[in-house]
Amino acid sequence: MIALPSDELIKILQTSISPVVMISGVGLLLLSMTNRFGRAIDRVRTLLAEMPKRPADQQEGIQQQVRVLYLRAQLLRKAITLATCSLFLVGVLIFSLFAAFTVSPVFEGVAATVFIGSILCLIGSLAYFLKDLSLSLTALRQECGRVVE
Repeated sequence: MIALPSDELIKILQTSISPVVMISGVGLLLLSMTNRFGRAIDRVRTLLAEMPKRPADQQEGIQQQVRVLYLRAQLLRKAITLATCSLFLVGVLIFSLFAAFTVSPVFEGVAATVFIGSILCLIGSLAYFLKDLSLSLTALRQECGRVVE
């Protein structure tokens, strides 16, 4: 067991725990993304259930909505996956920082690499999320037709 002075232990804990703030922020993003994902899935199911009850001339419009919603669900799934990977890497980062202070400074390089990976996953996730938002507004504009033009 490694005996550390109190001041050094406090410094280690502060450095290792500070990335936890990122977990909270990304967690809130994930909440938003999963809610949007669930709504898209529910809307597809509703539209598919309504389709047989609609006249043939309205079914093409419903199929178009389903295609857009399916594309949005795919984008959101990718965003959620990357955000989850980012959170996983933050967990590895916390471990790496703690290990760098207590076991070996070699873990500092691991921590830096993991941090970069986590941020890249977060950036990718946000890019997919923004694409979903853009696509949802485009779809809404199509549905509204001339009313919003």
